[in-house]
Amino acid sequence: MEPVYQYSLIWFINCYVQSLANSRKSDVLEERIDFIIEHFTISIYNDCRSPFEKVKLLFSFLLAMGIMKGRDKIDAEVWCFLLTGEVVLKNPDANPDPEWLSDKSWAEIVHSSGLKHLHGLLHHVESNVVEWKMIYGSAKPHEEEFPGEWNLVTGLDRMVIL
Repeated sequence: MEPVYQYSLIWFINCYVQSLANSRKSDVLEERIDFIIEHFTISIYNDCRSPFEKVKLLFSFLLAMGIMKGRDKIDAEVWCFLLTGEVVLKNPDANPDPEWLSDKSWAEIVHSSGLKHLHGLLHHVESNVVEWKMIYGSAKPHEEEFPGEWNLVTGLDRMVIL
């Protein structure tokens, strides 16, 4: 753990306690929890300064993912794949264009095709190598349109493809 984060537990707990005290009130439990989460999220983000400033985007992403996971809005299999990728000992599918697509990237495409919303990605990449190569070579692939129906993929599934 980076030393700068070791002192932050007390700050984090104080921020949580302040959110309990200062967030909007409600007699409806679900509403009250939503108000606390909203206040806490805004407080943490707004008070995140100094050493935390350099990792604010990553911190925001992880905070959002934590909230979404707590609300069962994150597919655990997709999240795990996004965090770890896949370890492939042997890939039975031949790389369609090893000139630009590494075997590791190809193996991850093959294995990501097993995810619920990404079935068929492997075959689409094989059949549309030129279009996918343009995305691969783009300076801003996250802003590019994916070929065919894959442009409709959103959220973490899109991040897995990227």
